[in-house]
Amino acid sequence: MLSLYSQLTAYQQLRREHRTQISDRLSQLYQEIQDQLEVLQQQEELAIKAEEEALRQFRAFIGADARCLLPTPELAAYAKSISGESFCKQPNSPYSIHFDLDPGKWLLRDLPTPIQVLEYTLSWEDVDDEAKEFPKTYWLYWLSVKIGSYQQKFFIPTADEIPDIPATYRAMSLIAQYYDCCRKLKLDAKALQISEAQVGRVTQELSCLLVAIGNLFTPERQTEHFCYPRPQ
Repeated sequence: MLSLYSQLTAYQQLRREHRTQISDRLSQLYQEIQDQLEVLQQQEELAIKAEEEALRQFRAFIGADARCLLPTPELAAYAKSISGESFCKQPNSPYSIHFDLDPGKWLLRDLPTPIQVLEYTLSWEDVDDEAKEFPKTYWLYWLSVKIGSYQQKFFIPTADEIPDIPATYRAMSLIAQYYDCCRKLKLDAKALQISEAQVGRVTQELSCLLVAIGNLFTPERQTEHFCYPRPQ
């Protein structure tokens, strides 16, 4: 009959062999994933540069007067997407969307001065909120927009993440960016040469347009926040 000591020794040896075998395989798998991710990052960097080069060819037109996007199917798709994700359908709610799904019919089209995007800058910010357990990193872009004598600069967050925990990465939806833009825009009816009754609708149209521009101008780096398995 085997003694308890010999049984424990055999058991511990079995555990060590198990750990070593699985640990070696996991290390190999980790290295394979890292190698593949590095290749993908290099491929994505080339793709991003191609996107930026293509963007440079028409970005100046948008900067001079963003209304050049009004007749495009891309802007109509953004308008439809934002409207479909609206938080509320009640007519008097501040979250209700009133702009036409056809940007060609927007009030922006009739403004007497161009909608100039003077500045667009990608940025990020680390925020250490004492009320929360973890600090957060926010990705955002700054926009400076000018319409006649009206001019405003503001930022729109596009994603956030708890540092060193990739599974916490969260991209901000178009509707969240849209409502954020609506809250920050402080339009002057006199400067835009519109009536006070039109300010609300023009704010919504301009917010949709600027969020669409922000998304067109922002390259998507998927490998930067790769995490397996993907969080649900």
